[in-house]
Amino acid sequence: MTSRPNPLFARRQARPSIAAAARRTGVAGHGGEIGIRFHRTAPSVSPSPGGEGRSEGGRFGSPFGAGGDHPYLFSVATAGKRSAAFTPLPRDSFPATLRNFPCAAAVRTLKRPEGRAPVAIFRLGRARAFTVVELLVAVSVLTLIVLVLYGMFDQVQKALRGNVAQVDVLEGGRASMQLLSREMEQMQAANVTVGTNLYVGLSALPYHQALLDTNRVNALDEVFFLSHLNKSWYGTGYRVLLANSNGIATGIADRGVGTLCRYTVKSNDPDFPYATEPPHSNLLSQVMLQSLNGSNNLANYQPVLDGVLHFRIRAFDTNGVLMVSNIYPNVRIITNALFQGRPTGETVYSFTNSALPAYVEVEMAVLDPHILEKYRGFPNLTVASNYLARQAGAVHLFQQRIPVRTAK
Repeated sequence: MTSRPNPLFARRQARPSIAAAARRTGVAGHGGEIGIRFHRTAPSVSPSPGGEGRSEGGRFGSPFGAGGDHPYLFSVATAGKRSAAFTPLPRDSFPATLRNFPCAAAVRTLKRPEGRAPVAIFRLGRARAFTVVELLVAVSVLTLIVLVLYGMFDQVQKALRGNVAQVDVLEGGRASMQLLSREMEQMQAANVTVGTNLYVGLSALPYHQALLDTNRVNALDEVFFLSHLNKSWYGTGYRVLLANSNGIATGIADRGVGTLCRYTVKSNDPDFPYATEPPHSNLLSQVMLQSLNGSNNLANYQPVLDGVLHFRIRAFDTNGVLMVSNIYPNVRIITNALFQGRPTGETVYSFTNSALPAYVEVEMAVLDPHILEKYRGFPNLTVASNYLARQAGAVHLFQQRIPVRTAK
């Protein structure tokens, strides 16, 4: 009875063939791991031509062995070495072990000495790590992507804030124009010589903003008019003032930008044209004087719209012609009026007794909120004025011609 071959002897005889198989399967020169499975076959194994072996019953070359097969793991650290380390693994765990290796595939059956147990070789893909250069490239690409996304997000945020600011400015401008239109179309003549029905004057020097081929003149007018309702007369004034953080007016907007403010005083019919409230002065004086009885009369004004840099009132006659000459009764018109001794090119109006214009045209310009904040952040008046002169594109213009219902 023939004894079965000793597996340890078979492994010792197979070592030169293992190194050769490593070179043939591509492991040589690169390092890596290969799996080896030894078949302890029956003693009646007959060699095949060329030294290859086969097993009886078709068990030779079966995927994971059968009967008393012994799997082993062989590590090739450097290609071509004859020495090899064999690590015995339990037979039942051999398939699962192969599945854990990447790209495991049965590639070849080693040649072995005649009558010895065959050996199956499995090439196992080497698990490679990232190099420093690859990591640097990946980090650089990710950083570039993050920067691009941040830039896009920042642009979207700026556009969104700009749109919100424009909506706020447009809504505020339209609301202010509606308030002015509703009140000024109801102005009424007092029909008394000492009463001023409509007064339009200057509150600050005009200044220029640079455009492409010319300059735009921004004027800050102040307006006063009378209206009658329920046996009472009301004197209402609008002017552009400087307001503090609490919304209280502290002075005239002589820097060119301010807050449009409103103030109204009531006079009962028996008291007219003098105010019913102390100090019972003329309505025009009580509304338009900056200081009244030693107190700041501007503090009585209530804010309407912030960021106003242009506020102009012009009068038109019944034919729709701009009133620029003193040909109308009870109307005094001053063209190219002086302000602080300097000619301004603006027109001042005063309508008394029964005179009223047929139409009043209101022009108003409002500055973008973020430009207004930057402008107010300059401590130097000259620097702030130069900055404002270059911001013509950040100005929203409103214009409306208002008919006066009681005009004759």
